[in-house]
Amino acid sequence: MSKLIISKAAVLIFLMIIGLTVAISFVNFTWESWRPATCMPVGCFCEALRDGIIRQPANTWSSLGFILIALLIFGQARRDVSLASPSRKTNPFMNQPIVPGLYAFSLMVIGLGGMFYHASLTFVGQFFDLIGMYFFVVFALLYNIKRWYTVTRERTIPTSILALAYLILMLLLAYALMVFPELRRYIFGALIVLALVPEFLIRKKSKPMIQTGYLSATLAIGVTAFVIWILDNAKILCVPYSWLQGHAAWHILGALATGSLYLYYRSER
Repeated sequence: MSKLIISKAAVLIFLMIIGLTVAISFVNFTWESWRPATCMPVGCFCEALRDGIIRQPANTWSSLGFILIALLIFGQARRDVSLASPSRKTNPFMNQPIVPGLYAFSLMVIGLGGMFYHASLTFVGQFFDLIGMYFFVVFALLYNIKRWYTVTRERTIPTSILALAYLILMLLLAYALMVFPELRRYIFGALIVLALVPEFLIRKKSKPMIQTGYLSATLAIGVTAFVIWILDNAKILCVPYSWLQGHAAWHILGALATGSLYLYYRSER
């Protein structure tokens, strides 16, 4: 595996985002005139609602984890594309900037959307929080379908078809978020299951040259995060005014899982 490099630019941008968030936290603003999220007024996870511009501080700040992973991937992908060895030239994560770039973009949307959602607890914030998660899982679904098709047919799906499928699916999911918001979590869960199906079929067909430990880590972290999410959402483990929030842990573990999945895709030859 090629060496991982932490981009100085990524760290600098992340620190700038932290500074901007700190500055915004002092702004005197309320969200009362905005349409509330569907979880309002009592079902928005364990953390207590505060007055002001950031209504759930722990859940807001923890969303920065996705932004950090996204910035690190942007920096790593730029290096990978410029230095990819011949054995890596067939891996889109190593030789096509748009692939890791789109992956990182989805994480950036998750992070920014999550911060907006938990700061405001508005319906608009809820939309952007979920749309980032849909960006990510639809990417994983289509990328795994592409990998499966390559293994079974020994040729690749044209990029134009994948791009069109991505656009259509995202438009449909965005519509569902606005019209049927109560179905958002069920749709997300179904998409995760669908994304795992081609991965299973690939393993059944052949033994890909890939670091499977990263996928195992992704699944283990993801399951742990989901259990914590349930305990927090059901208020089983709940201290409302503490900075130690289960949903914040869900954000941090979720960011780590997406980083591990990136390393999984990146390791394929």
